[in-house]
Amino acid sequence: MKPVLTNFMTMTPSDLPALADRFSVASISYRGWSEKEKESGFPHLATRIYKSGSVLALIKEGKESRFLVLLPKSETISLHDHTLSVKAEPLEQIPQWALRALLIRAIPRVLDPDDKPTRFDADGLYYVIRQKKFAAKWNVITTVRIDPTWSRIAKRWRLDIQTTTFTPLKMHENEQGQLPPKIAKLPRYELDSLGQEVRKGTSGEYVKRAPATKRKNRVSAIDLQGQPTLESYYQTRLGVLSMFLDDLKRAYGSTIDFSQESIYPDIHQRVKHQQVSDAYKKLNDQMRQHPIWVTNSSNDPEAGVRLTAELDRLGIQSEFTNEIEGNGLNILIVNAKDSYESKDIDPYQIARRKYPDTVIQSCYPERLHEEGKSHVAQVLIKELLIKMEVRERRLFLDYPDLPADAWFITSIRPSTKNLQPKAPWPMFYARRDHDRLVFESLPDAVRDELWMDLDESRQKQVFEGYDRADLIYWPDTGKFIIAADTEAVCLPNEAQIHTWVKEMDAALTSGIPAQLIAQYCADNPDSTLVPKLMEFVSSARGTISARKLSDIDYKSLEKRHFHDFLADHGYRLKAPFASWELGVFQASTGTWINRESGMYTAGAVGSPARKQDNFNHVYIADAGNDTVPEWFWNSLDVWHVRHKGITAFPFIFKHLREYGERKAQLTS
Repeated sequence: MKPVLTNFMTMTPSDLPALADRFSVASISYRGWSEKEKESGFPHLATRIYKSGSVLALIKEGKESRFLVLLPKSETISLHDHTLSVKAEPLEQIPQWALRALLIRAIPRVLDPDDKPTRFDADGLYYVIRQKKFAAKWNVITTVRIDPTWSRIAKRWRLDIQTTTFTPLKMHENEQGQLPPKIAKLPRYELDSLGQEVRKGTSGEYVKRAPATKRKNRVSAIDLQGQPTLESYYQTRLGVLSMFLDDLKRAYGSTIDFSQESIYPDIHQRVKHQQVSDAYKKLNDQMRQHPIWVTNSSNDPEAGVRLTAELDRLGIQSEFTNEIEGNGLNILIVNAKDSYESKDIDPYQIARRKYPDTVIQSCYPERLHEEGKSHVAQVLIKELLIKMEVRERRLFLDYPDLPADAWFITSIRPSTKNLQPKAPWPMFYARRDHDRLVFESLPDAVRDELWMDLDESRQKQVFEGYDRADLIYWPDTGKFIIAADTEAVCLPNEAQIHTWVKEMDAALTSGIPAQLIAQYCADNPDSTLVPKLMEFVSSARGTISARKLSDIDYKSLEKRHFHDFLADHGYRLKAPFASWELGVFQASTGTWINRESGMYTAGAVGSPARKQDNFNHVYIADAGNDTVPEWFWNSLDVWHVRHKGITAFPFIFKHLREYGERKAQLTS
């Protein structure tokens, strides 16, 4: 079974003396600052440091109350501030994580400037993907951020490869020229020297925030559709990873050891589209037994008609009503929540307060236009099913079996302002009671027992932070399974893809020698491609445009044989990207499981795709010293928790979070 490449990473200096010959590190301590000095000085300190000398990169080391600054060898900085302590630090005494971050962030300044790629440092390394004009003097700048990040769940470093958008403050102002409070508090960035002017205040013109639109500002994880080129490949997140690896080698050569971790799965289960279609047929058959009430409280009077037409297409009966049906299944069409000045006038919030135990699913009218409305209708139906199962305390479909003695526990984040990382969160549990489901708040006694049964590291995963892990617990024995997202992702075979795309790009640039095509025709006279190929040869003047030959697809054995011949002679135009046997995307499909580590992924349904919006996350099931039981893996085979996809956690957590969020809302 093929290994699965991830973005778990190690990066260590292999030759510290050689690095020390090129770079030095200074520490700038603000330990002596009062709280008032920190409040006034912090917003401008990074800017002052960058302007104080030939700074290559800086990071803040909060625990030590200092900034660490990477400089060219023999360079110094001068801040002229007696309240700050500046001293040189030997490279071997710099924490590994800090030196790693400094070297990565310094890449744009270490490498000689060139036209591409456009990179900059702004509390991370960013590669510019596109810029779009806004008004006369600003741009919306879409980037991919590369930054090493610690995974406290997996207890190792990962290389984040995330889309980040810089937008002008002007874009976020209301009609009165005022900024929303959340935007006003964000750090500001200067366009002409992003990363050198990281400051809070009024002078920066940009913030790190996507445009406030319904359409997300995405950069595809991978896109190899059509005829890939290096330019198109570098517009994807995987392509940015390839650029970064090249840049790292160019900047530091053999003085740095960098590697990515692969995981070796014991099991790799593919899921066919037919399995999902059959499951949704049963779901829709069940929902045809329950009439659905549609209430349109939006500004679009036709939204309800569009929705009922889609429901009718699914064979599901629905009726219009001006008021929520207390005992029925309701879809409430409302405007986007940010269009209401407060919750007091939001129709959905009003309905939730008035009918706390009623099944209500909201929907925005713009999602019911031609593009995607059938998808939206199906999502609404499956959400109503789950809400109905929570209300009725029973499952209406055939789900995988769950153990009767297990408690499934989740935490719901409070809506409190200024929430502290160690603040207690409401916790809820679900368990089976014969054919019924039990949902309740977690008793304090069980919470205390759970705390005692977990070690310190696992206590932090479950009881601390802003993204707390779900778990399965057996109170009688103290056994547990913690299920969590490591935030790492599994990747296609980056090195092979990059190599193939470079070969294609070279062939597209150079063209194909007509003599080579004539040789193929002579060697394969029975091929049905020969007449067309000989036309190209007869009209060519030494070289045939690669674009003409790239129109020959890579599907039949005969056509694959032709393209493989070209590739073997140094003129690749096609590659078996999506082939199951020879391709590079196997890790992106189905479920793969490594039993020893408990790591797994919930990938895509069906065959590998050449375009993927996102990478699949790597999850971990931690059962302590025990083996994760088979029923856990079987419980992921439910296709409507993540719409028409494999669920990442045992399906009952979807029901439990639905219950917990409702209870938390009612008590807040």
